[in-house]
Amino acid sequence: MFDYQASLLKQSHYFHIDETMLKIEDPTLKGKTHLGYYWVYHLRIDHQVLFEYQPS
Repeated sequence: MFDYQASLLKQSHYFHIDETMLKIEDPTLKGKTHLGYYWVYHLRIDHQVLFEYQPS
């Protein structure tokens, strides 16, 4: 589903992207965190929003 929505969004000539870095708790190492990335894609004209998370 994400790939289909992302392909539609990228066909647009203008959209906004925000990248935010997050500290994510590592479930295998108690008390330790790693840096994850969260992206928000916004196509203002069509009022579409797409969220993506990547662990690295």
